[in-house]
Amino acid sequence: MKSVNTYIALALLFAIPFLNLSYGEIQPWDEALYAIRAKIILSGGSFFDQTHQALGGLYSSTEPPLFVWLMSLSMWIFGEVNFSVRFVSAFSSGCAFVLLFFICSKIIQQKRAILASLLLSITLCWNSYSRLGMLDIFLNTLFLADFLILIYFNEKRLYSEKRKFAVLFGFFFLLGLLTKMNVSFIPILFLIVLYFQKKSFSEIKYLVYAVLFAIALASPWYLYMISIYKDVYWNSLLLPHIYSVVENNDVILGPFYYLNQFAAANSLLLFSFILCLIFLFKKYRSKIINESNSFAVITCLLWFICSFLIFSLARTRMHHYTNYMIPSAIILATIFIEKIEDFEFSSKQIFFILAVFTICIFRQFFPAISTMIKSGVYFRNILIIPLLISGLFFIFSIIHPKKIGIYASKILVFSIYSVIGFMLLKIVTTNLHENEGNFDGAIEVNRMLKLSKVKSFIYLYHEHTSADSLAPQLAWYSDGWTCGWQPDKSFHPVSMPETGIDYKKLKSIDSLEYDYVVYLLPKEKAVAEMVKRDLYQTRNPIIVNKSYAVFGMKVYHRKHAIEL
Repeated sequence: MKSVNTYIALALLFAIPFLNLSYGEIQPWDEALYAIRAKIILSGGSFFDQTHQALGGLYSSTEPPLFVWLMSLSMWIFGEVNFSVRFVSAFSSGCAFVLLFFICSKIIQQKRAILASLLLSITLCWNSYSRLGMLDIFLNTLFLADFLILIYFNEKRLYSEKRKFAVLFGFFFLLGLLTKMNVSFIPILFLIVLYFQKKSFSEIKYLVYAVLFAIALASPWYLYMISIYKDVYWNSLLLPHIYSVVENNDVILGPFYYLNQFAAANSLLLFSFILCLIFLFKKYRSKIINESNSFAVITCLLWFICSFLIFSLARTRMHHYTNYMIPSAIILATIFIEKIEDFEFSSKQIFFILAVFTICIFRQFFPAISTMIKSGVYFRNILIIPLLISGLFFIFSIIHPKKIGIYASKILVFSIYSVIGFMLLKIVTTNLHENEGNFDGAIEVNRMLKLSKVKSFIYLYHEHTSADSLAPQLAWYSDGWTCGWQPDKSFHPVSMPETGIDYKKLKSIDSLEYDYVVYLLPKEKAVAEMVKRDLYQTRNPIIVNKSYAVFGMKVYHRKHAIEL
């Protein structure tokens, strides 16, 4: 009966990413770029290389095409709609819940392994990207499949059985190589751990052969791209995100960026760091691993530590990269939660864990706290609740010093499951609610442009990177207008500083008096209002929505001179 309930729970979790999946517009950048590549294939374009028709050429087509192939297949089945663009990510996320359950079943008690799937399902960052047409969730699911296969491989004794799992490992590794460059080699780390545990090449030789065969099968696509695009493509294989800032994504938090992302995405991920620390102590290490699961635990520890350090120290930092650390963090956090009472922490240790846990809970449920702390607004009021909880706990530790460890562990476990319950409810309601994306309004803009029958428009934006001129969201909804797919139509991108205004450029667009102006609104509302105020001098507004403001043809002359 318990197993039936477990599988019902997995089926329900599997459905969470699909809730209201079609709502909201296709988002710019990766989702729109991949969708356009998939559309190229579906419309009879190149199956092997979409560079010449893709937005920005190699900018959007350096990644291998497997994910785009699958998205194209989804479009062929469901049509060119949001659901088909996001189906692969949502389905992969559901598979990840199942894979995590089976992985943790090999490490902790099977009845508690569902906890790992629950933790992943309530992680905000993971949930967000499982509902976008981006390849990160799909690739992470392939890593989990490789990890589980190696766990089974390690258990087998007959070479005939090992060969079967080696073939499976090579297959999923090949899929990874055809999905993304560089990071797809993460499963090699799993293989290295297995080698050092076995201390014999003969034990893993089938896996090595499978990896080499997978590389051989994937290499034709890479060799083709290098032969066609030479150094431009070759340089993109040399880990530019590690040693240089790509797309200006260098945030002020520096190496603490991903730590902050963990706190915001799922406060329970904190326990993965704690498990790494207590693993250093011999008296706790034996409680974490035993002979049957040492490979899985050690591999997971190295997977988490290496990925966290590499991404944290890399010059370029992006929000969606957080997902490459989440699966291993989830497994470690699950192990910690399952074994809390076994560790027999002292009252001081429990007090420390509860204090940090309370702070992280408040950080997650009240994201405005970080802004308030920086500005000093209401800082004292914010600290009242966590300080009150800590104070009561400290008083109790003085009155009943012997019982504090027992009660603290129970309080911690109760708090953990309460947070899981609240977060699961939040995720379900969030997915069911018709939430808009970060960028919405392109459908309305393109409908208006079509009805106006204009042949050209000015695309005005604030430049974060040079690629901002591509306008991928508008490209998707305008049937490739900004891609050059419609020879009789054109557009003129005009950039301004990311957080400022260039009045000289604003005045220069007056010469294009018959073109409409499509203005992508920046985050800074004050800047947006100043730009719109300038455009009001010469043009009438037609549309103003969440992300765009559209102005008609020039009908007035400037009344006031602008100092240049």
